[in-house]
Amino acid sequence: MNQTTPALSRYTPPARKRDAVSELRNAIAEAEGRGVKRKAMLLHLTHSDASLLKRSNEVAQNEISFDGGMTFLGVKVEIGEVTVSALTAGKPTAKAAAKAAADSAS
Repeated sequence: MNQTTPALSRYTPPARKRDAVSELRNAIAEAEGRGVKRKAMLLHLTHSDASLLKRSNEVAQNEISFDGGMTFLGVKVEIGEVTVSALTAGKPTAKAAAKAAADSAS
């Protein structure tokens, strides 16, 4: 006698959505921690992340600006032409880099 096992139906929870707003805040904070000034940073956002940033209840009105182009937390934003949002940060000043190195050594 040949028995077949019935197909099991398993619940698969929906994939967790990433928290883009927190990721962007953390990236900016990490760059600042390395001594990079916000004016030397550039956020390259996907259209989806830019739309989320504009509509999110987690973003206060004083954190985002559209005067002379979009900025988030004082960092200039460029939208599109990327598949993954990323922060480009310039080099820290020599004084800031030395301070960051001293802080991490202690």
